[in-house]
Amino acid sequence: MPLRLEDGQTQLGTDRLPWNPASEGASMSAVHVPAADAPCAELPIGILVAVKPGTHARHWRVTGDARRPVLDTRPGGARSWRGDPRTSVQYKRAPAAADVSDFDQLVRASRLYYELGETQNAIAEQLGVTRPQVSRLLKRARAEGIVEIRIVDRVTAESPAGDALRRAYGLDAVHLAPTIQGPEDLTRRMVGRRAAQVLRDAVRDGMIVGIGDGASISAVADALDETPTTVSATVVPLAGGHWTAGHEREAFRRIADALGAQVVGLMSPGLVDDAATRRSLVAHAGVRAVLDLWDRLDLICFGIGGPAWSAVSVGEEVEHQLEAADAVGEVLIAPFDLAGSFVCDELRERVIAFDARRLGRVATSIGIGSGEAKVRPILGALRAGVVRTLVTDVATAEAVARLDAASRAATPAALR
Repeated sequence: MPLRLEDGQTQLGTDRLPWNPASEGASMSAVHVPAADAPCAELPIGILVAVKPGTHARHWRVTGDARRPVLDTRPGGARSWRGDPRTSVQYKRAPAAADVSDFDQLVRASRLYYELGETQNAIAEQLGVTRPQVSRLLKRARAEGIVEIRIVDRVTAESPAGDALRRAYGLDAVHLAPTIQGPEDLTRRMVGRRAAQVLRDAVRDGMIVGIGDGASISAVADALDETPTTVSATVVPLAGGHWTAGHEREAFRRIADALGAQVVGLMSPGLVDDAATRRSLVAHAGVRAVLDLWDRLDLICFGIGGPAWSAVSVGEEVEHQLEAADAVGEVLIAPFDLAGSFVCDELRERVIAFDARRLGRVATSIGIGSGEAKVRPILGALRAGVVRTLVTDVATAEAVARLDAASRAATPAALR
């Protein structure tokens, strides 16, 4: 019994196919089974579809190779077959589109990718869609809870380094993310995901939440998914900032959006030219309103920064002062040394930001940092007493603990 395309213009005898769909009780999709005496002719380029019960759909794509007919019976494979010398057929798989629901397609794509290890290109072939569509299907499957990914990594278990730092500096908690080999951005994103969980768990209705800036906080904003229910909290930035031509919104606004919280902005730069300019700006009612909220903060989340200042950003004189003071890092535009002492009073008079010396007095103070360049800044911040909850990665925590032990051993007890 021959098969033909839906338009009825071309036909191919089932004796030239690897199996007879009609003889196996297969349902037909986009395929007609004409009378047994229908003529058999060459198939032009097109697709012939038949669906076997309980298996993937099968598509035969006619290539029109007039030299040597080839029938591909598996992805990536081919074998010769006896048939019309003017006709060759290429095999691929696809679903019966009319019969596959949206949910079924998400499940099928997920099974092929996560359970069977198929590539996205191969899944696209089987589903009859494009590779970008497969990527979107897999993303939707995770977002809708069809796929739940659970990574068991022993490195994320309680670390002796984390416990040592918590005890040494009286921290409320140390949360560690796994260290990912490769560019530091990978580990920073993992730390951002961990910090997002910590932040979400800590925010409560009625809170005033202060958010810092920088790469670590941006990673938190990236990782923080929107909550199913809003949180009746107020989010404010902990420092003024600068505006750029970029399209990305500030991290504190993105975090407020994700939490469903109210946001209050600070229309002011973080660093001005002199103390007189600062006094003029903080006298403005809009800026003053944010400063008043700073006095009532319940939770703060900030990044621990390294020595990123330069003569361009702070001026040559201040840069020399920071070098002379051996500053190793900063929080909220407030530099400090390895012993945890804040340095350069002159710079403080030009800054519009929450006073870093008060960070440790806020009920929940979450400091975030990771990577080799943040080892000394994190230790200095711990010694300054500005962090109550530390979020970092395992390798960084271990390096901070080693540096802490080494510096203590090198410092006479009388000077500690």
